[in-house]
Amino acid sequence: MEILRTQPNLKSLVTLSTSSAVEAVPARASVARLVSGETLQVAARLKLARRSEQSILAVAGIKDDDGTTLLTAGVGWSLSVLENRPVLIIDANSHSKGISKLFRCLESPGLLETLEGISDWSDAVHRVPDTHLEVLSIGRSQRSLASLMSVSKVRDVLTQIRQRYAFVLADCGRITASPESLLLASECDGVVAALAASARRKSEVLKFQQVLTRSNIPLIGMVLTRGAAVEVAT
Repeated sequence: MEILRTQPNLKSLVTLSTSSAVEAVPARASVARLVSGETLQVAARLKLARRSEQSILAVAGIKDDDGTTLLTAGVGWSLSVLENRPVLIIDANSHSKGISKLFRCLESPGLLETLEGISDWSDAVHRVPDTHLEVLSIGRSQRSLASLMSVSKVRDVLTQIRQRYAFVLADCGRITASPESLLLASECDGVVAALAASARRKSEVLKFQQVLTRSNIPLIGMVLTRGAAVEVAT
């Protein structure tokens, strides 16, 4: 974790148990394991850091092993517990499509159909039983997410979503390698970075921050993810 201690704008620095093999783990059990004191702590810090009553945050990483999907799921569920009102998770990670697998919800309709104009986002939302958590899956389309995205479309959808939810988390995956995810993140209120503690180098983190700075995207905080021990650093 030493590579991150020089960063001046950290709101949270937490290591969590995570895994990239989303489809190999029973859905409800997988997410339930991530709802812990640590995810609740991250959720509480995000509540304190938000600047308005409604907040849309992108969860992003540098590489696939950073675990953005499970981090989004765990913190999203924790936020729904703390808020005691609906929280929305958006699957904007076209590389993994892991959110719909985790919650065993239909992949379609979802974000792709919403951007294509053939479905309304509110009709595509899946409500997770016995929780305040709701999910907008990635969806299916013959067109790619990149080809469907535009600033005006994304802004319009997020404006509508903002009116309904106090908190929204979007799993954006690797935004440094995905222009469409970077575009979505630029329309959010900020980014929560998921970084694999044993894998990310200081140079990678600095480059990641530079990408956010050039796009005028606020970095809300960094969460270190790894496969074993749980540790909190403040």
